[in-house]
Amino acid sequence: MDGFQQPTLRPQAVAMRTQYERKLQQLLDQSVPHTAGRWAVFAVVVVLYIVRVTLLKGFYIVTYGIGIFNLNLVIGFLTPAFDPEQDAPTLPTTEQEFKPFVRRVPEFKFWCAARRGATGGTADGRQRRSRAFFCGLGARTMVAPSVALRCSHPYVAWQTA
Repeated sequence: MDGFQQPTLRPQAVAMRTQYERKLQQLLDQSVPHTAGRWAVFAVVVVLYIVRVTLLKGFYIVTYGIGIFNLNLVIGFLTPAFDPEQDAPTLPTTEQEFKPFVRRVPEFKFWCAARRGATGGTADGRQRRSRAFFCGLGARTMVAPSVALRCSHPYVAWQTA
């Protein structure tokens, strides 16, 4: 061995991170019934981000990435979880047929992801981190769904004659 060791976290750092994650989860759990308050805070964060981008006259590419990410979230929020065209049509089994609209992305997950995107773009001040944030956002938004779609359907990228 060349004396190369994997870097390990100190126990104090692990304990602090665990405590932070628990506190954050506790705050998120407490915010579940307060829908209007959550969205009001999100609107304030978005306004602060827009002011920041306007004053700095930069970060337009990151803003574009966050916009695409939020658009993808809105589309997921407005589409049903089950596609009626792909599911085989069935006859009703009872007199009263109840088909609830089940969203593909629930409201709380939609809010959490949108908040994460806006606060990530707001808190990030260094250009290197902004590029990493944009690339991660793009990979999560564009690449992961297309890979899942290609895995679920037979897809031939290149076919020779």
